[in-house]
Amino acid sequence: MDPRLPAEIDEFGRSTAEMLRRRTGFALARAAQTGAAEGGGAEAGGEDPRAAAAELLSAIDADGIDPRATVEEALAAAELCRAAGAVVLPAPVAQRLCRDEDGGGFAVVASLDAPVVVDHADLLDRVVTLDGRRGRIAARTPIAGKLSRYAAEVTVEPLDGEAAPLDVALWLNLQAAYVNGALETAVALTVEHTSQRRQFGKPLSSFQSLRFQVVEASLACRGLLQLLRFSLWRLHEAPDDTLVDALGLRLQAQEAARRVLAVAHQLHGAMGFANEHDLPFVTRGIQTALRLPLDYEATTDALLRRVDAGGFDTLYGRFTPGVVGAPAPTTPV
Repeated sequence: MDPRLPAEIDEFGRSTAEMLRRRTGFALARAAQTGAAEGGGAEAGGEDPRAAAAELLSAIDADGIDPRATVEEALAAAELCRAAGAVVLPAPVAQRLCRDEDGGGFAVVASLDAPVVVDHADLLDRVVTLDGRRGRIAARTPIAGKLSRYAAEVTVEPLDGEAAPLDVALWLNLQAAYVNGALETAVALTVEHTSQRRQFGKPLSSFQSLRFQVVEASLACRGLLQLLRFSLWRLHEAPDDTLVDALGLRLQAQEAARRVLAVAHQLHGAMGFANEHDLPFVTRGIQTALRLPLDYEATTDALLRRVDAGGFDTLYGRFTPGVVGAPAPTTPV
């Protein structure tokens, strides 16, 4: 795998991120989380900020990207999700890119057997479990709260047939890309703050222990990005392991979020919890992506069960549980 993006995809990612920063910044995220438009008008969100977000995605031609087709298109979809995550765009971006055979977006859920929580449930018709079982959303009960205005508890009617493991893995990969974009913004805000904030006559960034914390947060983001691109490459190179790879990526995204957000809020101090600053909106804006369909503990359990069932590839060969001499599993870095 070549860790460098093709030039045209790199340019697409940069131009998309710049367009979203220029057209909306955090205005739509603020409007979505507070329930009030920032500054009025469609760009600020209006009645439902998701309408403005959908217009922006249409302007980018999100529906023209087919991440299942090639590695390059999968990488382009991930760059779009990173750019959306960087401004915490209030839209089901990964769900929109992962369209099913009928052209509609779907959400991955933990189970079909009991009511489950789905974000942006009113914009979706289908759900899929990790093991590929499909269902139609039959009823929605909004449970909007501080973490999401658009979450709902849904009742599901099972559908015939199964979704391909690649579909579920792709959904998890693109959700991780959205989280990665938000974490990169948290690091950028922290770098800016520690460079400008002075204590004892010196900027915070001059203190070595604080610099180390910022560097560790930055490395967590970079590591997550490289693992994301590796997982997307594996979608097409090793389709039998896509779900194990995607769960490993999700676990790494959750771990990175813990580290990055802890450092960001600690170094911002009380400012990091005030709505006058952008950081709280970044933190709240990715909570549903981190918690649904599986929280950290449930993701760990699902990953271990998948590894026990079928093994996975490591840097030193195939790890097969119960096989004498099999290489020890490694933790994603």
